[in-house]
Amino acid sequence: MNNLTLQTANKAHALTVLSDHNLVQRIQAGDPHAFERLILQYQNRIARLAHRLLGWNNDIDDLLQEVFLAAWQSIHKFKADSSPLTWLMGITINKSRAALRKQSRRKSKPLHNINPNALLAADPEDSPLESAEQNAALRHAVTQLPPKLREVIVLHYLEQLDIPTTAQILKLKRNTTEVRLHRAKTKLKTLLDPEITPNS
Repeated sequence: MNNLTLQTANKAHALTVLSDHNLVQRIQAGDPHAFERLILQYQNRIARLAHRLLGWNNDIDDLLQEVFLAAWQSIHKFKADSSPLTWLMGITINKSRAALRKQSRRKSKPLHNINPNALLAADPEDSPLESAEQNAALRHAVTQLPPKLREVIVLHYLEQLDIPTTAQILKLKRNTTEVRLHRAKTKLKTLLDPEITPNS
């Protein structure tokens, strides 16, 4: 595993995509090539998630290495009641939390006259925005959220996961997830327009 890197996984090859179930079975049986396939199938999605969780920080290579190393080391614990992607997202959440704890906190800056509903289009990989300025403002607002609130916004709106899947990844009850999401949206509205009161 020490020699298995994302660069190796990125090399062009003609591997047949296996079903998630068969892929995990082969990994758990000790097939290192199957784990390489797992990286190939999910590295882009995991990289995008990490990028968003870390506030669109481009320096995510080390974190990705940690995610897949942790996955390799704990693959025997994987259970079929979730998908490999959901499982990898959970690991990414944990690694991102650790990375954020190491970062110095930044002071919030007020953002004005931005529609919070535009958050659904806040990432250029998903859909174009009306203006680059709005894109930057929304991203900045998301980075100002506490990590727990940022996570639900990223998973539910940007990754477009439903509430049950979001709750599963965060290891929360559905009701707790919904409450946290409501708080996150309220906080975003305040960040995007300081004149809005929490009850408006």
